[in-house]
Amino acid sequence: MIVAALLLRKRRAKFSSTREPLSDRAFLSQVGAPVAHEVYVIAARNALANVFKVPAQTLHPSDVPDDLARNFLYDGWDNADISMELEICSGMATDEHIPRFLSGRFFLFRWDGPATIGEWTRRAAAYLEKRAEKTK
Repeated sequence: MIVAALLLRKRRAKFSSTREPLSDRAFLSQVGAPVAHEVYVIAARNALANVFKVPAQTLHPSDVPDDLARNFLYDGWDNADISMELEICSGMATDEHIPRFLSGRFFLFRWDGPATIGEWTRRAAAYLEKRAEKTK
């Protein structure tokens, strides 16, 4: 476990130091989300950065979720991780309908995740906007 943690720390440090930082404004421009969703897109990006333990500016819309999870998570993946972080970053409660971040399978059930981080942040933003409308 200690070796895995050290390996992940090294991977995260290398990733963070070699990636061109992408500002929130540039990220939003590349994602192409509606203006009403921008605050939620940034919250979703920040939630992912917290789960992966990397600076948010190192996450680009074209990043592949499965690749990031494989490189930065050693203790398995559970959508509850991202759900809890998204609640913290957005200040809104989530439920079981939160968009899945990764593809997966459970016995005969299979689901596809988003192809990119940008796609997931758009889905998460639309989900959060819908939840916000319900609470008004």
